[in-house]
Formats: sequence, C-alpha cells, structure tokens
Amino acid sequence: TLNYFAQIYGMDESLKTKRINFLINFLSLPNPNARVKNLSGGEQRRVSLAVAIVHSPPFLILDEPTVGVDPMLRERVWQHLVLLAKQEKTTILITTHYVEEARRAHVIALMRSGRLLVEQSPQYLLNHFDVITLEEVFLNVCRAQESDFKAHPLPKSFIETIDEKQIELKRSESFVTQKSLHLNPNYWKRGKSLVIKDYRRLTRNLLILFFQILIPTISMTLFCLCVGRVPLNLKVAVYNEEVLLGSNLSHTCVYNNLSRYFIDAIDREHVQLINFNTRDNALKSVETGETFGALVVDRDFSYALCNRMNNKTNIKKSTISYFGDFTGL
Repeated sequence: TLNYFAQIYGMDESLKTKRINFLINFLSLPNPNARVKNLSGGEQRRVSLAVAIVHSPPFLILDEPTVGVDPMLRERVWQHLVLLAKQEKTTILITTHYVEEARRAHVIALMRSGRLLVEQSPQYLLNHFDVITLEEVFLNVCRAQESDFKAHPLPKSFIETIDEKQIELKRSESFVTQKSLHLNPNYWKRGKSLVIKDYRRLTRNLLILFFQILIPTISMTLFCLCVGRVPLNLKVAVYNEEVLLGSNLSHTCVYNNLSRYFIDAIDREHVQLINFNTRDNALKSVETGETFGALVVDRDFSYALCNRMNNKTNIKKSTISYFGDFTGL
C-alpha cells in the first residue's frame, strides 16, 4: 500500500524506500508484506496515517489521527506532527470529537451546531477560563453560547460575526500553451503503479479474475448465437413480370430472360423465394408479414438492361425493385 501511494505521488526510489522504512518503524507497523485487510483496526489507522504523510505533503488533513492508539505511540505521533509543522513548514488541520487530542495545536477552533464559537490557542483558552482540560473549556463556551452560564463571559473577540459575501466567478483569460500539454514524467510512474496494483488485486482474488474472463466470454457467445447469426430461410416474394408475361417489345438483344439468371443465382440456403402471379399480391405479403421482402422485375428488364447505356429511360426498367419490411429494424 505504501509503495503504491508513494509511486502515485511520483517519489524517487531512494526517497521512497527511506520514507517507508522510517514510517514502518515509527508507527510500529507489523510485517511490511502483510495485507491491510488482515490488520487490526488500530493497525489500519496507523497505515492510513502513514499513507497520508509518506510523500511529505505541504497541507495535511487528519481526522482523529491518534484515537484508539497506544499512549506511547500517540506521544510519538504528536511529536512528529509538531516536528513537521516546525521544520518542514507543513500546515496540519485536525478534526476530532476528542478536544484533548488538539492540546498541542497552535490554534484550535471549537464548533457547535455548525457555528464557530472560539478560535484561539489552547493555552490562552485554559488561562482565560482557569480550567485544566480543554473539555472544560468547550463546556464553558457552549454554556456561554446559550446564555446559561455567566461566570466566564466570552470576549467579543472570541465570537465573530461572519457576514455573507457574494462570490463572483470570473472567466479566466489564460490560454493553454503548447508547453503545458507535455506529459509529466510522473504519469508513467503512476501508470506503472496502477498496473501493479491491478495485477496484485487479480492474483489475490482468483474468483474475480475468473469472472472477469468468464463474463465477457459468455456475453460474446450469447451475442453471436442470438444476435450475430447469419439469417436463414428468409421468405422473399418474387413477381417476375418478364417471365410471366414476356417482353412486349421486339428487340435484337441476344440475351433473353436475364432476370431468371439473376433469381437463380440467389442462395436458396439463406433466402426462400415464393413466386406470386401479381404485383399487388407480392407487395401485400410484405405488408402482412408473410414475407420479409418482395422482388419485382419489370416486363422489359432484359431489353432495357441491354440498352440502358443508349437511352436513359431504360434505366428504370432495367432495375429490379426490392420492397422490404423494415418495421423490425
């Protein structure tokens, strides 16, 4: 886990190894190769803290970082946080329900019902209320808010009225430069860490790997069987006026009944031809759903096909019309 997040943040190998070894010893973490899910609740919290500070962030947000931690370790953690703030100039924001946990902070802010009551240093508040613990300070502040406790009235400087301000959004006039489009070298490290994470996740969860391979295979198989198959025995109506009535023109074309050759060339395995004696009956079979389509051949098809290059009026007659049922598409 620590290796993964260190690579995500683009840390160098030498610095990464040094930081990880320090945090493992500092937070008394168990076997470095142990899985996080097998750790106890306290150990998981320590791993979470290690992940948060492994890359030395300039701004650190922690939620009850030392709750449920051994007293000796809690002392070391707070010493380290104070050291980060002083030496590395790290801004640390801690949220907690246990007020005593924030005793070493430079400034604490007490809130109740979404309202900021006090924002001062811990020592200043202890001296002002003349109490020993911050819990007592918080109790006095809450009582003062409800005007039920007059012994230690709060100075006006403690509670400030925050006026609502209208925030105006302004459109940035900056443009994306060519230089800003270059890839950051850390992107490759992040990509590598993501690949390693996914590989380990899959190898540790063979059931997930099995389903990731099985489900696409089943989906493609079902699609090919149910959707992607070549249609067979499609019923198509045929009205060949040239064969039924013969051409009404006397012509010198050496080819006769070309439409018959075309129809005979149709694959009977995929298309089942049904002959009709009238054009209306062929088209009606399509409308009623009896057939999927209708082929209509003009009476002078062969003649027009031979002469279509000589006369534009022959183009229509030399074309076989298809009327299909596209309602299901």
